[in-house]
Amino acid sequence: MSTQQESAEQPAPSEQPAEDDLDRRQEELSAKVDQHLALLRGEGKTQ
Repeated sequence: MSTQQESAEQPAPSEQPAEDDLDRRQEELSAKVDQHLALLRGEGKTQ
């Protein structure tokens, strides 16, 4: 039974900053993708 408590304590707070960085990267990438899609659709800059 003590193993359950140990496994519950495994998620360290040091993992949270990494997740925040991933979220920021995903947001930035999604924004870039939206811009490229807009350009492809002709909604953005018309060349």
